[in-house]
Amino acid sequence: MYGFGLADKKQPAHCVQIHKNKGSKDVTGVLQDYRDFLQKDRYVFSTPNLISPILKKLNSKVQTASPLDYFIFLVLTNGQINDIEETVQTVVQSSFLPVSIIVIGLGENNDFSLLEFLDSDDERLMDKYGRIQQRDNLQFVEYNKHKGNPKELKNQVLNELPEQMENYMGYKNISAKTVSKLYEDWSHKMSLDNLCKSIDEKK
Repeated sequence: MYGFGLADKKQPAHCVQIHKNKGSKDVTGVLQDYRDFLQKDRYVFSTPNLISPILKKLNSKVQTASPLDYFIFLVLTNGQINDIEETVQTVVQSSFLPVSIIVIGLGENNDFSLLEFLDSDDERLMDKYGRIQQRDNLQFVEYNKHKGNPKELKNQVLNELPEQMENYMGYKNISAKTVSKLYEDWSHKMSLDNLCKSIDEKK
């Protein structure tokens, strides 16, 4: 988990690791890590809001992953982006990687126009070098529009994810049979019977 739009006593901080271990496994743990981080009083919220440094960091981590791994970057922001050109470039780069980016806009009466621009459903993004987004891999959702309806919020957040993953597999010529077999193996390992068996063997 990383933070941006922060500053310490000396300078702005655009890519701060909030949790240095493997990270929390549920939402409650993530929120607690976030609160603990803010209570340390080392960082304060600040401008400019630069998103590209975090995306570049995560893109670099993904490039060393297994060919069949797929990653989801979840970004929470108030909508302010002060490095839109660099962010477009980084999103375009991530479209060639096994990455989907889900951006949730938070806050009342904020300007989310740049986030809507990044969520280019009708036309793929192009960076300043003329490189075109390989596939649509970014979904923007405004939280307040769906906060009273958890089911609809979930649907909006995850709606494009299956197609984004499918498009990446097609781009990399990974067959549906390979993905299906991987899922079956994973499901088998995670089944209740096999989990109980594994626990019994370790006793």
